[in-house]
Amino acid sequence: TTIDLNANWRDLMGYPVDLGVFVTNVTNKKYRIGTNNLMQNSSVGVLGNIWAAPRMWGVSLKYRFGSDAN
Repeated sequence: TTIDLNANWRDLMGYPVDLGVFVTNVTNKKYRIGTNNLMQNSSVGVLGNIWAAPRMWGVSLKYRFGSDAN
């Protein structure tokens, strides 16, 4: 289980601006989401793991104008 957080503020300080922040995989948990098994299906003989995305964060800023501003 992972924890993802998301917060949004619409009409920032009374302006037609929306601000958002997010964090995914807050605990930075490392876990496998799949494998690429080439041991039996080819002569390559490689078993690869596919890992989930690490912790990521970001910010979004949106300005609404025209009829969307109200």
